[in-house]
Amino acid sequence: MSVNLIWAQARDIHGRIGAIGYKNAIPWFLFEDARYFRDCTYGGTIIMGHKTWDSLPKKPLPGRKNVVLSHRKLSLDGATSYTSLEAALEAEQGDVWIIGGSKLFERAMPFADMLYVTQIDAAVKADTFAPKINPIAWELIDGGKWLVGDATIDGEEKSVKYRFTKYERK
Repeated sequence: MSVNLIWAQARDIHGRIGAIGYKNAIPWFLFEDARYFRDCTYGGTIIMGHKTWDSLPKKPLPGRKNVVLSHRKLSLDGATSYTSLEAALEAEQGDVWIIGGSKLFERAMPFADMLYVTQIDAAVKADTFAPKINPIAWELIDGGKWLVGDATIDGEEKSVKYRFTKYERK
């Protein structure tokens, strides 16, 4: 089994790196990142917190086994529920993708083999941040090439630079 964390991050309007959410939603839409997320996670198991599940516009995400973590066992259409990350990781097999939120990323970091991080060069309103990537524990194995795409941020179309990066546990 491989455990992977996947997220996209920008910077907040004050310049803090690692912005991933605002008011329980992703503060941008970048088609290329959505396609990358789908391509990476398709056919695997995605594990998310209950708030992330609630924020999904379409449930469950198709082509993946959807797993939701919550403090209490839930009955959800199209998803399996566990009360702990450890129980979910013990029960699931194959490629596992942790997709958020921020608290789950923090808890899952010690179990992860790889980090897939989309860097988006944009300033956004944010109240939720990704965990810091410790260079002592993680090696950047693919820095990605900067690309340009059209993103929707605060209801406006903007041209943004982005890149797909990968980190491997040392």
